[in-house]
Amino acid sequence: GGAVLGVDASDSMIEIAANRCRSFGHARFEVADATALPCESGAFDVAVCSQVLEYVPDVSLALDELARVLRPGGRVLLVDTDWASCVWA
Repeated sequence: GGAVLGVDASDSMIEIAANRCRSFGHARFEVADATALPCESGAFDVAVCSQVLEYVPDVSLALDELARVLRPGGRVLLVDTDWASCVWA
């Protein structure tokens, strides 16, 4: 009964995601800025933000926007990698 919205600032990434998820009728994708999400306040139960904040000039604004679109008590998963400190063995 749920729905998924994927956003990215890149047209090409949205196209790749939409093609990959074509068979999932509950998923849609939009080009959007992380600091101005095209959603109502409190619209989501869960948000996943992966490899985004390292590319956003105003991280505080992006985090505020993420909090805005989550319902009270909603959950968020943030994943960003500091590649300068990453060690591969």
